[in-house]
Amino acid sequence: MRKRLLVLIILINVVLFAKATEQPLAQLGEEQAKDYTSLLYLSDSFGSFEEIIDANYTLYDPKVKLHYDKKHWLRLKAVNTTDRNTRFLFKIASKSAWRSNHLEAYVKIGDSVQYFRFGSVDKISELRGTPKRSEFPLYVSAGDSIEVYFKIYNTVKHYPKFSLVVETPDFVDKVASYIHSFHMFYEGLMWITVLINLVIFLMYRERIYLYYTGYILMSAIYTLFFYRYLLNTIFIETPILDPYVWIVSINSASMFYLLFLKHFIETKKHWSTAWERLLNGVIITKLIITLLLVIMFAITLNMRVVNDIIAIVIMVETLFSIVFIIRLLKTKEKKVYYFGAASLFLWVGFILGNTLYILSVGNGQIVSEMGIVGEILLFSLGLGYRMRENEILKRKAQGELIGQLETNKNLQEKVNRELESKVRERTAEIMQQQEEMLSQSEEIRDKNSALGKVNRQMTDSITYASYIQNAILGNPKDIIETFREAFIWLSPHSIVSGDFYWTTTVHKNMKDFRVIIAADCTGHGVRGAFMTVLGNDSLEEIVMMSKNVMPNEILRQMDRTIKRRLHNKHDAEHYIDDGMDMTVLTIDENDGIAYFSGAKSPLVYVRNGKITHIKGSKYAVGGSGKIKRTKVFDLHKIAFQPNDQFYLYSDGFQDQFGGVKNRKYLSHRFREFLLEISERPMIEQKVALEQEHDRWRGSWLQTDDILVLGIKV
Repeated sequence: MRKRLLVLIILINVVLFAKATEQPLAQLGEEQAKDYTSLLYLSDSFGSFEEIIDANYTLYDPKVKLHYDKKHWLRLKAVNTTDRNTRFLFKIASKSAWRSNHLEAYVKIGDSVQYFRFGSVDKISELRGTPKRSEFPLYVSAGDSIEVYFKIYNTVKHYPKFSLVVETPDFVDKVASYIHSFHMFYEGLMWITVLINLVIFLMYRERIYLYYTGYILMSAIYTLFFYRYLLNTIFIETPILDPYVWIVSINSASMFYLLFLKHFIETKKHWSTAWERLLNGVIITKLIITLLLVIMFAITLNMRVVNDIIAIVIMVETLFSIVFIIRLLKTKEKKVYYFGAASLFLWVGFILGNTLYILSVGNGQIVSEMGIVGEILLFSLGLGYRMRENEILKRKAQGELIGQLETNKNLQEKVNRELESKVRERTAEIMQQQEEMLSQSEEIRDKNSALGKVNRQMTDSITYASYIQNAILGNPKDIIETFREAFIWLSPHSIVSGDFYWTTTVHKNMKDFRVIIAADCTGHGVRGAFMTVLGNDSLEEIVMMSKNVMPNEILRQMDRTIKRRLHNKHDAEHYIDDGMDMTVLTIDENDGIAYFSGAKSPLVYVRNGKITHIKGSKYAVGGSGKIKRTKVFDLHKIAFQPNDQFYLYSDGFQDQFGGVKNRKYLSHRFREFLLEISERPMIEQKVALEQEHDRWRGSWLQTDDILVLGIKV
C-alpha cells in the first residue's frame, strides 16, 4: 500500500512539473497588429527542424544580443481565439534589412508542417512560401493551435535584432501611410533637385553645380537603400549589391558636400594655403577610405565593423565641417551665412534623427529627412544669391571697361587739342621772335615732359582697359578645356583689340548646341575695343537670353541690334557707320551637324587631309545704313565626322605685310599653311601660326588685330 502511494505521489509531481514548464499559448485574436516578441522562446541547441522540436527553450529577452556568428532557433506557440478562419500576416521587423538577413519558418499545425524561406540575403527566386523578404501569410482555422519555429542568423557578421509582429488582413496603418507619403515627397524633391542642377551644369559648365548634383544624388540613393526600395526592386536577384550601394552613397555624399563647400564659398579667397591643403587632404582621404571599405566588405563581409568605421568617419567629418564653417563665418559674407544655416539644418536633423533611431523611436529618420529638406531649400537660395552676385560683378566689369575707354578717348582728345594749340603758339612765336628761342627752350622741355607724362598715363589706362577686355572675353584656357581639342590665338594691334571671340553652350529642345563666334570689328585700338564690348553684350542677349542658336538668325539679330544702338536718326552730324565681320559656327553634337553662317567672313575645315573653304555672305553686321535692301546671311549645314578640324579667323593674318617684297600674306597661302599643320596637335598648331607670322612680318609692324580659333570635334 505504501509503495502504491509513493508511485502516485511521484506521478503527480511529474505532471505538475511538466505543466509548470510548458510554454503558454499566444492568443491570435481580433487585434489588427500586435507585437509577440516577448512571447518567443529561444533554444540554445541547434540542428535540423526534426531535431529542434524537442529541444529545451527558455523565454527570449530582446535586450540580450544574439551572437552574430551563430544560428538561432525561436519558437512561438499560438492559438486562433477568433470564431472564424483567419489569414494572419507574420512580420519580422528590423531597423535594417541586414540585421537579420536569413530567415526560415516552420509552421506546425496538427501533423502538417509548412515551410517558409525569406530574408534579405536570398535572391527573390530562392524565397519559399512568400514573395516578401520580411513576412509570410498563414491561414489558421478557428480554435486551431499552431507552433512556429523560426531559424534566424546573419551572414554579414551583424548582431541579429528583430521583433515579431502579427497583423490581421483588415489592418490599415494610417500613420505608416502618412510616413510613406512623406518619404515619396522627400525622394521626389531630391530627384527634381538633381535634374534641375544637372541641367544648369550642362548649360553653364560650372563645377559647383556638378558637386551639388552629386551630393543630392548620393543622398537620394542612400534613402533608397535605407527604406529597402533598391533591395525590393532593382536588386531582387542580386541582393548582395545592396550593402555596396550603402557604403558608396553615404561616403560619396559627404565627399561631394566638402567639394561643394570649397567652390560655393570660394575658400581660396578666404583661407591660407595650409587650410586649403587640409581641406583637399580630407577629400582625398575620404575617397581612399571609401575604396578601402568597399574592398574590406568584399573580403570579410563584415557589415558591423564597416558600419562602426563609417559612423566614426562621419562624426569626425561633421566636427571638421563645423570648425571650417565657424572659421569662415568671420568673413561676414552673405553666402557663408547661407551655407552655415543650411548645414545647421542638416546637423540638427542628423543628430536628432539618429538619437531617435538609437532609442528605437518609430520613424525617427523623418527628422533627418526634414533637416535635409531645409538644407536643400537654403542651398538653393544660396546658389541663386551667388548667381546674382556673379551677374552684378560681370556687369560692373563691363561698365568699368566702357567708362575707362571713354576716359581714355576724352584724355586723348584733350591731349591732341592741347598739343595742337601749343604747336600753333610755338610756331607763331618762333617766326615772330627768333631771338626768344633760347629763353623759351626750357619752357618747351617742361611742356614736352608734361605731355610725355600724360601720354604714359593714357598708355597705362589703355593697358588696364585691356585687362578688363580680357576678363569679359574669358580665359582662353577655360574655354579650350570645354572642347576635345582647341586653341585660341588673339594678338591685338594696339594693346586693346578690335577682334574678339565668344562661345557658349545653349540647352534647347532637349539638346546641347555649342556656339562659337569669331568677330572682326571696324578699326582697332580703342575704337575697335568699344565695338567688342557692344558685340559681346549683344551676343549674350541674342544667344544666351533669347536662345537663338542658328548662325543666320544670330547674324540677322546682331545686324539689327548694332544698327539700333549706333545709328541715331536725330543726330545725323554724329552718324556712326561702324560694324563687324563675323563667323558663327553652331555644333549639334547630338545629331553630328555643324551649322555655319558668315558676315564677310569664311569658314575652313580639314577632313582626312583635305581642306574645304566656305565663303560667308557679302554683307557685314551693322555698318552702312545706306543699304536699303534686306541683308541675307546664308546658312550652311555640315555633317561632321570625328577628328574634323574647324578654323574661324579674322583677316589680320592674311593681310599682314612682310616677306622679301613687303607684300600681303594672302588668304590662299594662309589656307595652305593651315592644311600643312593640321596633322599636329592643336596646341602645336597655335605655336606654328605664331612662328609663321613672326617669320613673314620680320621687322615690319603688325598690320591689324589677329584672331584664329581652331577646334577639333
